[in-house]
Amino acid sequence: MANDDMSFSYNGYSNAITDFSIKNGHFSMVMRGKKSGPRAAFRMTGVGIFEGIPTSEDQRNLEELRHVICTMQMPSTMSSGNPFFGATVECRDGKQVSAYIDLVHANPVENGKILQLTHLLTESFYKNGRKTAKLDVEAAIAPKDGKLLITLKFINSGMIGVAFKSPATWEGTYNPINGNSWAEVGGGTNESGFSIPLLGHDQFSNAADYPGDVISIPPGQYRLVKFLSYPEDKIKNGTYDSGGASFIKEFLDPPKLRGIVEFEFSDTKVEFQQDYPSSQKEQSEFESYRRQQISHLSYPVGTPVPEAGYYRAYGENGERDSLPKRFAAGDIFPTRTIEKLIRGGRQDLGHAAAWQWEAFADAQITGHSLGRCPRAGLWLPSVPVGVTNESYFRSVVSPIRLEEGATIPRLGLANPAHEAWVVWTWIGQA
Repeated sequence: MANDDMSFSYNGYSNAITDFSIKNGHFSMVMRGKKSGPRAAFRMTGVGIFEGIPTSEDQRNLEELRHVICTMQMPSTMSSGNPFFGATVECRDGKQVSAYIDLVHANPVENGKILQLTHLLTESFYKNGRKTAKLDVEAAIAPKDGKLLITLKFINSGMIGVAFKSPATWEGTYNPINGNSWAEVGGGTNESGFSIPLLGHDQFSNAADYPGDVISIPPGQYRLVKFLSYPEDKIKNGTYDSGGASFIKEFLDPPKLRGIVEFEFSDTKVEFQQDYPSSQKEQSEFESYRRQQISHLSYPVGTPVPEAGYYRAYGENGERDSLPKRFAAGDIFPTRTIEKLIRGGRQDLGHAAAWQWEAFADAQITGHSLGRCPRAGLWLPSVPVGVTNESYFRSVVSPIRLEEGATIPRLGLANPAHEAWVVWTWIGQA
């Protein structure tokens, strides 16, 4: 009679391997994470170790899986990066099979059967198994100091402690070859959504809570991990279904989970009571960040405008126009002469070759003398046509730096009615 002990491994749920085995009539599953998306029929969030006794249906599925492994024609090719299935079983005829099967090169029918049975078994073990170890994450998001405070609640609902390297060691960039660690958070409704760039040590804001760069969580407890970050784009007020995922290359305890894990967070609700950004100060700071993030993107003259907003013209050798120009989405970026503002006039720097994004379409970039400055940066006053000493004022005007909320100064025209015609224009941060 064949030995009913058997073990399997599968790397198709994420970049981490899930193992499950049967020994002495009991199952044990080491689930290092599954990324299936929020609309999957069945999700396995978090990571953990699940143990128990197989149901009668599990036993039938295990027997069928053994039969497939024992009778299939093993593919001769094993390519790095392809999903694989590992199996160690004793067949009914006593033959021992221990193999890693490249599922891309396997017979499609046998491949489909292996995947179907694997999903049925792992989902059953996840739902019915005793949670010897179990770590889940919930995300909360709120505006703070002009950015977003992302709080990840790491919850240990298992029977033993868990530990992993803190985000102080996370790269915060996607690179599965190097095994970079990161977390990602986003949300959506039927009408809109939001996303936040990958999180790592640069955004980690409560590192002092975890000396030694290790987060240890006893059973039944949780730990809070906080990040300060900008989102990818503006966020409309409302309630969002939110979730996320993480890749941690140094999971430390328990030993069976040691190494790489990649998993999804539990779903939560996130409410933004007002739009983000909610003020011109927040918007100006967010725009400055966004300009840095997309500084590599330029749009040649003659191409369509990708999104409404203010754009700045640049020459072939980096010449920079002093004044941004507002476009609607779908407009065509025009050719123009690049002009640099100098004291008393403008300097021609040649023709524009491309345009770069500068500010959102609703940015407040104009103001009037003695009014409130809507955003920090350099501001340039216009000189109305026909005013007294017009040529003099045109010869001396130059940009000045103003802070948000400051009073815009007078140009100095003698007639108060003429001063009211002066329009001040924001021309950038520098």
